[in-house]
Amino acid sequence: MRRSSERQRSRDRKRSPVSLKTDPSDQEYRVGPGRPPREYQFQPGQSGNPKGAARKPKSIAPELGAILERSLNGKVTLRQGEKEKIVTKIAAGIEQLVTQFAKGDRHARRDLFLLVERLGVLERLRKAMKKEAQALQVRLITSDMSPEEATAAYAETLRLVDHLEEDDPET
Repeated sequence: MRRSSERQRSRDRKRSPVSLKTDPSDQEYRVGPGRPPREYQFQPGQSGNPKGAARKPKSIAPELGAILERSLNGKVTLRQGEKEKIVTKIAAGIEQLVTQFAKGDRHARRDLFLLVERLGVLERLRKAMKKEAQALQVRLITSDMSPEEATAAYAETLRLVDHLEEDDPET
């Protein structure tokens, strides 16, 4: 280990033309590649590119988002026959979109399906439809049934109702 450190010291002595004991400001400055003369070096606190690149303009997206949100949360009065109700503009817009969809507007259908998919409403609709389909499978108990048939139909109804309640996270 000593040999390598001795070699390193001797290399440093050979490379440095000025003794290390002198003050760095007193040392002779060598001009060369990457070492411009001192009078042409940047002064402390002065930029090398005073004009520089133009700053990017601030994005207006956050401001536009806030304006859109305020506008969509604004209130509007809807008339349905003789009834009037006050809703937000976004609610009115969605109601109008659903109405256009119900009338058969293909653009409204596309937009509504995209909205339903993005909001995750489709999965909730599927669950509701599944519950309705299961509820329709319940047998009606009629007076012309035998007591055994009525008891079996009632037990089946109770089983389906219990099954529906297990699947429903809201209850």
